[in-house]
Amino acid sequence: MIDPHVHFRDWNQKHKETVKHGLQTALSAGLDGVFEMPNTDPPIITLDAVKKRMALSEKLGLPVFHGIYGGLTKNRDQVREIIEAYHDFFPRVVGLKLYAGETTGNLAITEKDDQEEVIRILKDLGYEGVLAVHCEDVHRFHPRLWNENKPYTHALSRPPESEVEGVRTILNIGVDTGFRGTLHICHVSVPETVELVNRFRVNSDLKVSCGVTPHHLLLQASLMKGPQGYLYKVNPPLREKKQADRLFSLLFDGKIDWIESDHAPHTLSEKKRASGLPVIPIYPFLCTLLKRKGMSDDILEELTHNAVERVFQITIPKKNKPLTGDFFKDYGYNPFIYLTEKE
Repeated sequence: MIDPHVHFRDWNQKHKETVKHGLQTALSAGLDGVFEMPNTDPPIITLDAVKKRMALSEKLGLPVFHGIYGGLTKNRDQVREIIEAYHDFFPRVVGLKLYAGETTGNLAITEKDDQEEVIRILKDLGYEGVLAVHCEDVHRFHPRLWNENKPYTHALSRPPESEVEGVRTILNIGVDTGFRGTLHICHVSVPETVELVNRFRVNSDLKVSCGVTPHHLLLQASLMKGPQGYLYKVNPPLREKKQADRLFSLLFDGKIDWIESDHAPHTLSEKKRASGLPVIPIYPFLCTLLKRKGMSDDILEELTHNAVERVFQITIPKKNKPLTGDFFKDYGYNPFIYLTEKE
């Protein structure tokens, strides 16, 4: 299995998660490879940062492929440098990441004109790899609805239309600029996004894919109404049960390309303000659940490995299986929630 969307923190945020711990957890979950996002501190936006990040895993010698996304800014010289890093170090540098919505870190490019300029630069400089995009239109957020003491309001402050319209904008930019790589829409949370992506597959020449997380399939926003609701705070937010159920159906219907965890740990003291869940440990459970619901081994392999290899044009051997023993016990009764360090 490959998880093409993880956040391993480390460096100035090693109290949240480290590359070592993240890769060990991935191995325990039976993953053969993980692709790490660049919104670290400091961010992975330079050739030097790419080299330092690769070194963290190389010295470990663990049998899990550690791919890295290069981050993008509005600076043309930075974009050129990170494209060069991609060409120099592919497949270790698996692709590039554009934050077209606000989330952890300082890489957000939220204005349409700026997003278009970045994608146009990529096209002009001949980039034809994967461009993963976090799509939420910040102009459709309702920040006044957010109340730290009522975690459920996070879902209200970042409504479904902010994701759908953010995706629509990016896909239209891809078509208008003639982008020749693959636009990957990360962590879809509502069925309307999936349906929009599939319309573009059919009605344009744009190469596009999308992924869904275990938590957007299995959890609902109502969990945020409980006494520990802030633990379920993620970007984009959890949605209503009917939307999660529809995502499940779209996954079975082949409308979603793959499953990605968006593994993003925070310490307990940070969770009221921060967004993200530690999701890698859920993979064995999710695969078991999908098979019990009638998914064939071939389709499951497509969703957790083969589609990722095909889109990224990368080969990662299938060799790891979930470790036995007290794996889930180590993370408590709920594998969605664990801390890298006890407080």
